[in-house]
Amino acid sequence: MIRRRTITSYVWNSVSGNKMVILLNCIRNFFRKFELLGNSVQGENPAPDNLQEIKSVGKEVEGKYLLDVKVTGKNLLNVSTEAISGKNADGKYNIQDGVITFNTINNWGGDYIYFNSIDTRNNKNLTFSGNATLPENPSDIGRGCRILVIAYDKNGALLTDVDTIFAKNSWQWIYNKYYKGYNSSNRINEGLSAKLTDEVDKITVGVCYSNTVADYPVRISDVQVEYGTVNTEYEPYTEQTVQIALDEPLMGIRRITDGKNVQEALNSSGITRRFKRFGITKDTPITYTLGQYGAPETNTVICRYKDTSLKKAGAVLCEELKNINNWAKEEESVSMTEQGIDFRLSRERLGLGSNTTPEENKVAVIKYLTDHPLHCVAELNVPTTEPLPESVQQQLQALHSENGTTHVFVDSGEVEAGINIEYKYKS
Repeated sequence: MIRRRTITSYVWNSVSGNKMVILLNCIRNFFRKFELLGNSVQGENPAPDNLQEIKSVGKEVEGKYLLDVKVTGKNLLNVSTEAISGKNADGKYNIQDGVITFNTINNWGGDYIYFNSIDTRNNKNLTFSGNATLPENPSDIGRGCRILVIAYDKNGALLTDVDTIFAKNSWQWIYNKYYKGYNSSNRINEGLSAKLTDEVDKITVGVCYSNTVADYPVRISDVQVEYGTVNTEYEPYTEQTVQIALDEPLMGIRRITDGKNVQEALNSSGITRRFKRFGITKDTPITYTLGQYGAPETNTVICRYKDTSLKKAGAVLCEELKNINNWAKEEESVSMTEQGIDFRLSRERLGLGSNTTPEENKVAVIKYLTDHPLHCVAELNVPTTEPLPESVQQQLQALHSENGTTHVFVDSGEVEAGINIEYKYKS
């Protein structure tokens, strides 16, 4: 007897995004590339009297910067005891292997359980499905399983207006104060799809059952939430998680000179650092004589912070000063120059008149910086590398795609991490 072996044809596919990416048509396999990228942001028009904090990738907790990575399959809902976020069914249910059994004997049937939250920022179409069966009367599914939804906006505020949550002509949902959220107006045994509005950033999903089946214990199984409008075959929820704790956040800044977005990168081999955070203070090495070399100083004074580790014409942000090419432009600002940073402060701010000497400028700048240091993030001339703990390396190397659809989520706090992935794609 000759056994034939089926060989699946594949290619390596690349996907990039921020915060989360969806991998389609996957073959279950380790990722060939799993890379997280840094980003840095700040508010508009930083100035000495309008400080704008520089924020980068990583949730700051007790002096560390955390990145939480989660990889799931197609099913986005984790029906498990560990994932419960709210309920009104104490002692009246059991959950095992994704199956919920409600004990409804002598109970009106209002029990509900909420599970995990689902990111909907970039995916507004969702399909819900599930089955409800009665062990003592398998032929009667009654009105079956209902889905519950609690919605939040991008600031984490609770949304309670149906027209703010669900798009027009979406499936009818009814707000129920008892459930503290919206419930589907029909059973979901056959699956139903719903479209959310742009206001909704995430939803928390739960289940309940119709009170018409309260004469028997109710078993709810095969509960699935997936992105898209098509109800597909049930798959159990799968999850891989890694938490990465960094001493410094992952940073990324766009250069004003050539427009290149310079980003730090993290993978299982370690971290490539391209920036340093530092302060310009009264004690740092500063040159005060640039006006003698042609830089105008009519309304401002220009100084140079000297640091040979910084890249000429590199990327820079400052919490107190905007970033412009300031050699010939008299505005309070910073600019990367020949292995250092040129910064300008107004004569009025420094208490200087016109036609002052470099020594007078030096005294005024040092006095100002004594109580008003400048806080900067600047690009390094030569990137550095640092290793990750061996346990984290192993966890990242073990991450893999699932057959079919795989989701990769990265929770990095207020600033979204970039994601680059290469995976096996069924061709």
